[in-house]
Amino acid sequence: MVEKINAPDKDQAVKEDILGSAERVFQKWGLNKTTMEDIASEAQKGKSTLYYYFKSKEEIFEAVITRQIEQLLMSAKKSVEHVSSSKEKLKLYVISSLKEIHKFGMVFSIVRDEIKGNRSYVDKISQKIKDSEKDFIKDILLEGVASKEINFKIEELEIVSETILGIIYALHMFLFRDNRDDLETSQKIEITARLIANGM
Repeated sequence: MVEKINAPDKDQAVKEDILGSAERVFQKWGLNKTTMEDIASEAQKGKSTLYYYFKSKEEIFEAVITRQIEQLLMSAKKSVEHVSSSKEKLKLYVISSLKEIHKFGMVFSIVRDEIKGNRSYVDKISQKIKDSEKDFIKDILLEGVASKEINFKIEELEIVSETILGIIYALHMFLFRDNRDDLETSQKIEITARLIANGM
């Protein structure tokens, strides 16, 4: 018996296929040089199919970046699943998120310079994931306060989680401005994570 695929599942599969193809094209040519024709050719679909799901290559690019960031955050969150100590969770999360963000930056280095000058565009993409990341950090802090491992008041945790998130993003800019992947950078990540966690 052949299992039928319902319309929403089929639509999602087509979109994922388009995004996977677009990601490869963007990595090769960058945002500015890529055309809808390039993406359609890579996906082996007609341009009309692309326009059915996305209005423009910019919308596809935004979806590709958003998907990548969501995946890297999921990977960072999984790194702390089996850790009981809140401070250790926070430390591992900082390490993992910085490394995943760096990996993301290496993959999309060709388009980094094309979009970094457009602050509103960058903010639009990053804001989509910042709230969920902040909530995850806040949950770790709540556990730490409940176990008396972290010395903050409950009413301070919103600001504390926002501050930690800001540190993570600022450190990414500091540590990876040269887009290097070396031993010194790994050591800086470890030291930074210990400073944040042990400073609690």
